[in-house]
Amino acid sequence: MSADRLRIFAVVSWGCAATHWLAQALDSHPELRCFQNLNGKIARVGGGKLDGVDYARLLATQGLGHTAVGDVHGFARDTIPEIRRSFGDRFECAVLVRDPLPRYRSQLAHFRNSNWQKKGSRPWEVDYLKLRARRAGLRIGKDDYASWLVVHGANMLNMILEERKVGPVVRMEDLVSSPDALCSLVSMLTGGGVEPSLDWAAQAVSQPRVLPHAKGGDTLSEGELDVLDRIVRPEAWQAYRELGYAC
Repeated sequence: MSADRLRIFAVVSWGCAATHWLAQALDSHPELRCFQNLNGKIARVGGGKLDGVDYARLLATQGLGHTAVGDVHGFARDTIPEIRRSFGDRFECAVLVRDPLPRYRSQLAHFRNSNWQKKGSRPWEVDYLKLRARRAGLRIGKDDYASWLVVHGANMLNMILEERKVGPVVRMEDLVSSPDALCSLVSMLTGGGVEPSLDWAAQAVSQPRVLPHAKGGDTLSEGELDVLDRIVRPEAWQAYRELGYAC
């Protein structure tokens, strides 16, 4: 595939939704090249953070010889309109979501397992939550970073309201269990340029999921549930119900 015909795709997600698994599954198709948050990895080794059009152009250099190249979890949703303007019909985007309660548990497990306390760092921005927490009746000390992370994890579930504006929403649970759903996603991300076989999709679906946040436990505390009730907007819960989630 020549550079001017190479298709670019983005799967937008804030994480905790089998993004590693999906990137590996897509990359296993011979016509696709797919990365998981490659720009984040580049930034961690001092290469600077790329996003939007610049990141799409970098991916294009890695996709020569394939029909399409893309990324899962590396594109910010607010960069998608500019990418569409730059690449036109060569670009496609989907949004990856997951059942909100397991996703919230996974996110909190990720925070706990990150060892931010031992590192003496605060890797997630939480200052933006102060007004929302106050309006929700939450009283959290400014230095109680662990409690602010619980609020941050809950607030991430509200992102569905913005995410669904940038592209079709796909459920992680469908992709990891249904070859048909995975085939449909590939066809959509490539504008019909790749029509994968069910045999390939069945093989991809049979691969185990990567579970980097698995040590978080299966239950939420009363305090965590209270934060969830106060922070997640009713219209966000409704959006998840419209996707078929019982919440």
